[in-house]
Amino acid sequence: MTDGDPATWWSTGPGDLALNPLDVDLRWEAPCVVDSVRIVTTRLKGQLRLIDFELYGGLGGVWDGAHPLARVCGNRERTIEVRFPAVRVDRLRLRILGSERPDNAFAHIAELTVFAAAGQPVRQIQASPFPPSLADAGHDPVALGQLIRSFEAEAEAMGRANRRLGALKQRLALIEESRTYEAVLERIGSETDRFRRLHPPPWALAQRDAMARLRTWAYYWIDHQGPDGQFGAGYEDDVELVCGWPVLVLAQDDEKVRRSLELLADGVWRSRPFLERFGYDRLTDVEHAAENTSYSQPRMVVIDRHNPKWIARCRRTVATMAEHFLSRNQRGWLQFRSDYFGFDPKTLRP
Repeated sequence: MTDGDPATWWSTGPGDLALNPLDVDLRWEAPCVVDSVRIVTTRLKGQLRLIDFELYGGLGGVWDGAHPLARVCGNRERTIEVRFPAVRVDRLRLRILGSERPDNAFAHIAELTVFAAAGQPVRQIQASPFPPSLADAGHDPVALGQLIRSFEAEAEAMGRANRRLGALKQRLALIEESRTYEAVLERIGSETDRFRRLHPPPWALAQRDAMARLRTWAYYWIDHQGPDGQFGAGYEDDVELVCGWPVLVLAQDDEKVRRSLELLADGVWRSRPFLERFGYDRLTDVEHAAENTSYSQPRMVVIDRHNPKWIARCRRTVATMAEHFLSRNQRGWLQFRSDYFGFDPKTLRP
């Protein structure tokens, strides 16, 4: 059986296959005895797009997930010949586990051929479960613990297993940490019920509860903030994460939140050498050219009003806008010169 359709192009996306494998299932109407598979893959920017995979068989509505027909690890050829003991099947599952890219992403199968065996089957299909994946475990600590133990034995010998093991342990640690914050949220709920018995104005009760929950959420991110002020998604998204936080400083004088916002604002301002000079960095559309500074510096003028550096930075961005990005039209009205603006990082020209 050969799939020669050039439009098929089985491909995976940007996800890490070492953590969440992708299954490609092949089925045919009548059972047959097979003993080999040929897979043709491609290269993308010099990197093979299929190097690690497993092959499983099924028959009569069941899969033999515990006993793969074949395992391929570290393939280095575009055309992959896989032979295995003859077996009667009516379906095959190709579990794609990695490409040559460091992130194990963007695997690709250009052509796949299944060959019939000349003789009788040598092995039999027996119903058995597939090994659990990271996706199967979800956020269940028990399932994650079982997965961790299953990978520990082979982690030293297989880079893929070691990578999975690290991801599993990280997820389990985050689950354990989240229980601390869940306990805080439960306490907030109990306090709200206690205050409700004092018959305060409904708006005051709701506001106190909302502020306490917002503070808990903000503290979680602050506890994971990097020394350069980032939270993990890059400055472009991190500045949007904190848009609701200033109310914690203005309404409750929360020093922990204020220090976090200052760390982020300073990190943004120092992230590129020419940003300090102009207040803008990359060349892009109006919204995204401005958001790194507009979502980090102006709020500091309000919540840290006695510090002159915030005013100086905002004046710098205003001057850049007036000098480079605005002009007057025929009616004498100010308008943007373009829907894209910024600075060339090489020439520093606007």
